Parts: sequence; C-alpha cells; structure tokens
Amino acid sequence: MIWKKVKNIIGIFFRFLMGAMWFMSALSWFRRTDSNQFILDAIATSMEQGKTLGFYQPFLVDVVTPNITLFAWLVSLGELLVGISLLSGTVVKVGSVGAVFLLLNYSFMNGSLFHLFNLCFVLIHVFLFISEPGRIFGGDKILHKKWPGVKIF
Repeated sequence: MIWKKVKNIIGIFFRFLMGAMWFMSALSWFRRTDSNQFILDAIATSMEQGKTLGFYQPFLVDVVTPNITLFAWLVSLGELLVGISLLSGTVVKVGSVGAVFLLLNYSFMNGSLFHLFNLCFVLIHVFLFISEPGRIFGGDKILHKKWPGVKIF
C-alpha cells in the first residue's frame, strides 16, 4: 500500500519534470531561426568524430539531410507533443513511447546510447509508461473513466 503511494508520487514528479523538459526544449526549437543548420551541423560533427552508430549513418545522409526542413519540424513537433502529453497527464503511455523514440534517435546520432544520462532518461520514461501517473492526476484519469477498456489511458 505504501509502495503504491510512493510510486504514484514519484510518477507524478517525473511526469511533470520530464514534461517541462520536453516542452522547454520544443519551445527552444520554435524560437530558433537556424534549426535546419543546427541539425545539419550536429549530424556533420557527430559523423566526423565517429560518434554516429554505423547502421544509422545512411539514414542520416540519405533521408534526413535532403529533407532537413521536414525533420527539423518533426523534431520540434515531437518534443512539443511529448511535453504536452506529460504535463497534462493525457495519453502518458503514448508520450512516453514518443520520448523514448526521440531519445533513441538522438543517441544513435551522437553515439550516446549507453551514457548514464541517456539511460536514466529512457528508464524514467519506461517507468512513466508502467506506472501510469496520468491516471492518478491528469487527463488519463478522465479518459480512463470514460473508456475503461482502452489501454493507452
């Protein structure tokens, strides 16, 4: 019983913390006037330093680079949606999966997949997926009452 309360408090804390982080990151993308060049520079630097994982390099060169405007927009939109999801507590499971997807892509690009910082972020989002903090305090609580059979709330 006590573990459940502690888990709920930790889940709500991490949900707000990660939500604020993603939301602020998205806002910084929207304020940038050089998003495309920033991403291209990050890709070039990671590849020059040999940090980019081998299997990911063709994707970056053949898909991302020629479509940089689309990918800059997708990154900012993805971070914004994850942030809103976590801050509002609505579809937290989907937001957590989206966050892990973004984190893995960033890690593949800069070779930081097994860095402690990235692993902690991934584990926090896995915890948010499992603990369902949106059902305790958030939009998922309302949606789950309305549609109890739907597993994403």
